[in-house]
Amino acid sequence: MDGGQWALSTSIRASGIYNPQGATTSTLRPGALSATGAAPTQKLAYGTATGQVNLIVAQDRAIAATTAVLFDLYTGTDLKDLAGLTAAFRHLRSIAVWIVSGGDTTGIRMGGAGLNESTLWFEAVGDMMRIYPGGPPFLQGSPAGVVIDATHKMLKVENLGAVAATVRVQIAGATV
Repeated sequence: MDGGQWALSTSIRASGIYNPQGATTSTLRPGALSATGAAPTQKLAYGTATGQVNLIVAQDRAIAATTAVLFDLYTGTDLKDLAGLTAAFRHLRSIAVWIVSGGDTTGIRMGGAGLNESTLWFEAVGDMMRIYPGGPPFLQGSPAGVVIDATHKMLKVENLGAVAATVRVQIAGATV
């Protein structure tokens, strides 16, 4: 990649019908209430310094039922960049993973790779988080990023359920 930027944003919109306190029935009333939160955004420009990226991965990966996939972020052989080339990160600035299709209520677990684990932005080695079909994504990042090296390089994505799932993996970072 020799130019561009990464912009990751999320938004939340909640809506509903207001019934006065003490109402015994749920009647539809005119004037539904809604609230929309500001969209938190992470914007990273092109480059390799803090707040910049020069390497982006964006791809879907199928994970069989009760199977774990390990991604080596350092060698880059497991994930390819936008041009289909090896994606060898040295700094990760942002990661987003969500279930595109399949899966079940047991979910997909991120983290806990064991040997040479990258903790990403978790507090400690072995920390994990689950995501679910139809649920919010796994999101982590910071302008400074986290270091990826030969001993902090593995990302584990594990399908805990009995149904195959396809996850979308989007990662932005730098090669130095």
